Amino acid sequence: MKKLRKNFIYEQGMVSVEWALTMPLFLLTVLICLSLLFSVVEAQRVENTARIATRAYSLGKTEQELSKLIVENLGNDVTLNVNRAEDMATVKLTRPARGVFRILGIDISAKYKIVVEPVGVSYVK
Repeated sequence: MKKLRKNFIYEQGMVSVEWALTMPLFLLTVLICLSLLFSVVEAQRVENTARIATRAYSLGKTEQELSKLIVENLGNDVTLNVNRAEDMATVKLTRPARGVFRILGIDISAKYKIVVEPVGVSYVK
């Protein structure tokens, strides 16, 4: 009976040590999962804003007007890149990810290509 009681006392200390070793790993896993969740939502916002900005540019908005639209939707930390070749336009938005992924230097980006509408031409009669 003494031997069982002696082993039980040592096991209580082991549980404390095991908990102290595994808890930081558990918290890190939870933090990464939450950051991933927020990054997915943020990626959808960037994608939607890029689509809206591309459509607005194809209808004649200037890059300054696009910048204002993007700041209203996403904030100031977004990089806008517009390339135009003849009647095609490409709009790319890049934004740093949130949470743990920002520390790792991961960016969220969206790129859309569209045909630019001719200015002054109306197809509706």
